[in-house]
Amino acid sequence: MNYNKFIVLCVLIVCAFFGGLAYLQAVINKNNEPGFAEAIAQPAPVEKPPLTPTRKVKIKDNSTLYEQSKFKQIKEGLGNDDVIGYLKIDGTTIDYPVLQSSDNKYYLNRDEYGQASAAGSIFLDYENDIRRSDKNTIIYGHNMNKDYMFHSLRYYNDYDYYLKHKYITFDTLYANQTWEIFSFYKTDISFNYIKVFFSSQEEFIDLLSEMKSRSVYDTGVDVAPDDLVLTLSTCSNQETDTRFVVNAKLVSQTLYTPLSQN
Repeated sequence: MNYNKFIVLCVLIVCAFFGGLAYLQAVINKNNEPGFAEAIAQPAPVEKPPLTPTRKVKIKDNSTLYEQSKFKQIKEGLGNDDVIGYLKIDGTTIDYPVLQSSDNKYYLNRDEYGQASAAGSIFLDYENDIRRSDKNTIIYGHNMNKDYMFHSLRYYNDYDYYLKHKYITFDTLYANQTWEIFSFYKTDISFNYIKVFFSSQEEFIDLLSEMKSRSVYDTGVDVAPDDLVLTLSTCSNQETDTRFVVNAKLVSQTLYTPLSQN
């Protein structure tokens, strides 16, 4: 072997060695990303049948809905028109834009930019419509580690934690809303807490009663048939097909008008 070939061979060996080290480090880093290990085994939200056409009810009779200007900026920043709101619980890491697609699968594994992501996004049930006053509005998010996405919902198992974080802010394209939590529980998917449409008032009352009775403690917050409910749902990452669920009732809502301050 001449000298030049020997030098080339040595260079190739050194490159292969350091290239292998770089690949190994990349794999290690990926496995250490927040929520990666949990996300790959993350169960999906409960499957729902196709939407049955129903009469739509606006937030208020004869209301004209205006999109808040702050959401134009958020959509432009993300490059995503699927943004329908923003969810925040003060004093927690829950502080995210809310997306919505035509099904409950799309944002399971896509971030708010629409890019592939094991952590997914915080997203609204496809049957809900923020232009209506739905009796039960459902928002999903993965249960990642390090308090990412909806991981911190599990802390509501502690009553003292609940007392410090009992209000939820959910601003939609058209209104700013405050919700008061009245129940927290873990359930399997046999309990249909993600029902959006109800055939009667009695059916909704039955769901309210079940939500209230399942709570791990008495919040002291009363609910009534004319209340609107916000449901936050995430996998427990414990028993198969179990969920942590937070239920809250609407306590204040301000419809946006062009003269409102954002």
